[in-house]
Amino acid sequence: MVEEQKTAAGGENEELLTLVEAINILGISKPTIYRLLDRGDLKGLKVGNQWRFRKADLSTYLGRDTLAVTSASVPNDVLDEELAFFSAQLEKPVPEFAADADLPTQKTVALVSGIVELALQMHASDIHLEISRLDGENISLLRFRVDGVLHEIRRLSGYVHNAIISRFKEMTGMSLEEKRVPQDGRIECKQKGKQVSIRVNISPMLLGEALVACMLDQGTTQPRLEQIGFRAEELVKLKAIISQPHGIVLLTGPTGSGKITTLYACLLEVARPEVKTLTIEDPVEFLIPWATQAAVNVKNGYTFISALRSFMRQDPDVIMLGEIRDGEMANACFQAAITGHMVFSSLPTNNAVATLVRLLDMGVEPYLITASATVVVSQRLVRRLCDACKTPANHSKDELIQLGLTYAEVEDATFYEPVGCNECHQMGYRGRIACHEILQVNDALTGLLAKRATEEEITRVAVAHGMTTLLRDGLLKARDGATSIAEILRVVKS
Repeated sequence: MVEEQKTAAGGENEELLTLVEAINILGISKPTIYRLLDRGDLKGLKVGNQWRFRKADLSTYLGRDTLAVTSASVPNDVLDEELAFFSAQLEKPVPEFAADADLPTQKTVALVSGIVELALQMHASDIHLEISRLDGENISLLRFRVDGVLHEIRRLSGYVHNAIISRFKEMTGMSLEEKRVPQDGRIECKQKGKQVSIRVNISPMLLGEALVACMLDQGTTQPRLEQIGFRAEELVKLKAIISQPHGIVLLTGPTGSGKITTLYACLLEVARPEVKTLTIEDPVEFLIPWATQAAVNVKNGYTFISALRSFMRQDPDVIMLGEIRDGEMANACFQAAITGHMVFSSLPTNNAVATLVRLLDMGVEPYLITASATVVVSQRLVRRLCDACKTPANHSKDELIQLGLTYAEVEDATFYEPVGCNECHQMGYRGRIACHEILQVNDALTGLLAKRATEEEITRVAVAHGMTTLLRDGLLKARDGATSIAEILRVVKS
């Protein structure tokens, strides 16, 4: 350190940068830069009590190959074992490696590529990698979410966990050294000729960094309403509703229930050259023809509510807001609906009736809900049985009737259950289908909302006026052979 001080005080002409300037150039936090200085990974000069940095030293640090350093700490036989596993799972083997000194890094890159390719091959929506305490040991656990359910793929060697995390950081442009705060990034790549967008989040956890990569196939055609799973009579009802000149349609359900996909399908029905369609989303996931789409930017003050206020000066016919998050947004949406606009949005509630109660709790007046021609579509995604291996199930008629079907509906019906085969990767299911309930606020419900009736009271009246519950819609889909009774009970009744 004394030698560094002499060099700094020795009057060199090179301009020295402050700590703040160095942090901005490196894109890391102050605690991280102190750790790098303590470990000797970064060169700095102490001038009095202040750190100063040469541009050349910062450039040297930025030019380092952290992935190579991380990969070098992984034994070659461990990498070979992991690569052999993924090569056996993939439709084509991992690529050959060039014989050079950077072989561990090549193998790490190939390993991550194999993980991503296997996830796409299995039609996974998400890749999960985290350190878990299993059987008294810390294990790097790799799981894929397929059709809404997490499946364990591989218990990886602890050696390769950090190398995989570093590779994802490198691919997304994240800070390789930052491990104390969450980081988000995005990868755009091509797999089998398809353009795939991967949203990556890496967050610090108790046992180490955890990764979740959300897979978005940009080449996938956005499904139409006919492909989502609405029964024929429900589809006719919904199309009639969204073709109205004004009103509000709310898609509800928990995270991962496909609300946004159904919102997009609704937009595809109504967006056309003669209709001004505006959307504000967080983020924009698919581009809709004839729609003008915008993304939330909270840092710049462009929120859902500020966008909606701006939209009202854009002469819109149809407005879509990705999600209602508070009472101010809810009231603004209903005000837009009663002033002659068709509004689409979503709300994370358990069912259609619970949505009405939630709106009241958020401060929306009953008269606004009634006057806005409100329609609530509640949705769940259930796994579709694999047609290649499903087999007839042994359900008693009394059991099915007790669940909610009628004697006529079960008399000659065949119900099925999963088996598992190579076509569905031994899961018994392949793809998903949606279950729905559609609730239209009518005169029969107006009085109940005004007196703030309970969910049970509203549900009884809604069913009496033709609403099909989520459970019953699911049971009808099971009767048609699309899914199993067990899957319906797992998703809908729980």
